[in-house]
Amino acid sequence: MKYLVTGATGFLGQHLVRYLKSCGHQVIALGRNKNKLSHLASEGIATKCCDLSDMNTLTEITKGLDAVVHCAALSSAWGDYKTFYNTNYVGTKNVQKACKINNIKKLVFTSTPSVYVASFDRLGITESDKFSEEYINHYAETKKMAEKHLNETIASGQTIYILRPQGIIGEGDVAIRPRLKRLFEKGFFPLIKNKKTYVDLTYVGNVVQAISLCLQAEPNQKCNSYNISNGQPVESEEQFKILMKGLGLDCKPKLISGKLLLVLAEILDRSYTMFKIKKEPLITRYTARTLVYSRTLDISKAQAELNYYPEVDLKDGLNKYMSWWKAENKKEEQYETNS
Repeated sequence: MKYLVTGATGFLGQHLVRYLKSCGHQVIALGRNKNKLSHLASEGIATKCCDLSDMNTLTEITKGLDAVVHCAALSSAWGDYKTFYNTNYVGTKNVQKACKINNIKKLVFTSTPSVYVASFDRLGITESDKFSEEYINHYAETKKMAEKHLNETIASGQTIYILRPQGIIGEGDVAIRPRLKRLFEKGFFPLIKNKKTYVDLTYVGNVVQAISLCLQAEPNQKCNSYNISNGQPVESEEQFKILMKGLGLDCKPKLISGKLLLVLAEILDRSYTMFKIKKEPLITRYTARTLVYSRTLDISKAQAELNYYPEVDLKDGLNKYMSWWKAENKKEEQYETNS
């Protein structure tokens, strides 16, 4: 089969294109990071450099494909709205339009469980549960818009899969590790007083597995949404202890009132926005709600319809993640020494 993966130079995208190639498929890696594209090309993977706003090039690249996996996104908790809008919403519209023009029957879109984030605990969220009506950040809002567009404009004969993978961890992570590292280095890791908060994580290989199952599934000519996680919710304080022990770090948790943390995040958010500070605040509205309120996913629909049963256990995934993290720390220390 011949597949195109957008966002192929990202964390998930790199894992996916390597996996698809190892399975014997023809895969085109689409991205904008020329350095990472060159690394993929050196492994024998076909690469294309293209901005998703370039419809002519995008239409040409997507000719003759069996399916497109759309992983490209701006997935930060902070940034300029216009950039999020153009990347996550307009970019998704353009990818689907190119699929329509070239009569590509299957599109897999990686969305986010951030669409569910709210100011209350949500346990065992199903795909039929409503999105949060609360504004969280530009990322969640533009992903909601993209999902709405796909659901409303699915082409005749087209099958769309929308995946919402929660808390992706693994080798190459560029989202969770940098934020946690900042907190660890500040010696400030907030845990909520007198409240247990549960979270879901997903090892990156399991997200690749879920995408592969979508590519193998029989087309049903509708828009299908699936929650994806390891299906092993963990309590935040327990997760913190596992990371500290596994990474050999000495960072003490800071017990804080949930209400105080939410107020602090609101103040930082508004201040950074007012003064147009581009750097992400230490605590954002999204981060605060993740720490204060539980959010876990029900993956039974993916199990029933895709036969998705995570191949990598959470414990094994965390061990792989922490081994990679420690190796990255050594590289960074060596770089600083040589500099």
